[in-house]
Amino acid sequence: MSKSKKIISVISLFTILCLVTGMAGCNKPHSESEIKKYVEDNVPEEATLIHKSEDLSGANKEYIYTFESDSRNLQFNIYSVNGYSSLVGYQISNGYRSAIYDYYLDKIKPSLASCPNSEVYLNPGNQYTFNTFYIDTESDARAVAKVLEDANDIVTEQWEYQPGEDLTDTNVLGLKFFIYSETSNTQLGSYCLNGKDDEDVIYNKLKGMLP
Repeated sequence: MSKSKKIISVISLFTILCLVTGMAGCNKPHSESEIKKYVEDNVPEEATLIHKSEDLSGANKEYIYTFESDSRNLQFNIYSVNGYSSLVGYQISNGYRSAIYDYYLDKIKPSLASCPNSEVYLNPGNQYTFNTFYIDTESDARAVAKVLEDANDIVTEQWEYQPGEDLTDTNVLGLKFFIYSETSNTQLGSYCLNGKDDEDVIYNKLKGMLP
C-alpha cells in the first residue's frame, strides 16, 4: 500500500471511530453536562450556568456557556469550539482567567483614574486603556507605588479561591503594568501584581528603573 493510501485509511478509520463512538472533541459540540463537569474540575470556585448561546455564522462554530460565580460578582464563559480542523473537532476553551483579569482590573481602575501618572488618568476617554504608568522622578515612583500597593491588596482576593498560587503566573492572573518615561516615551520596565509587595518594596523596584 502506498504512503498516501495509508494516510487516507488512517483518517477514514479515525472519522469512523468518531462517528460511531461520539468521542468528545471529534464531530459534535460538548453537552451541557460535559461543560458543567469541566467547570467543576477546572474552575477554582463554584459557579452556576446562567445562559447558553451559539455562534455558527463564521468558520469557528462556537457554543457559549456563561457561568456566574456563586460567591462574587463574576461571570465567565466556557466555549465548545470547532474551528481548527475536522480531525481536531470540538475543543473546550476556558474563559475564566480572562474574566478574573478584567474583574480585578475593573476594581483597580478607580485608583488608576486618580493617579496623574497613569494612562487611565491621562486619557480617560480611551476605551482601550493600557496598563501603563509614567515615571520620570522618584516622586513619580512613590505615587505609582502607592497605587500598586492598593492593587496588590485587591488581588489577594484570588487566594480565597486559589490559596498560595503565584498571582504573577498568567495561568492564574498575571496582571502586569508597564512603566514608561513620559519625557522620552521609552519603556523602563514592568511590574506584575503579586499580592505581596508593599509600597516601599514597589517603590524601590520602580526607582531602580529610573534612568
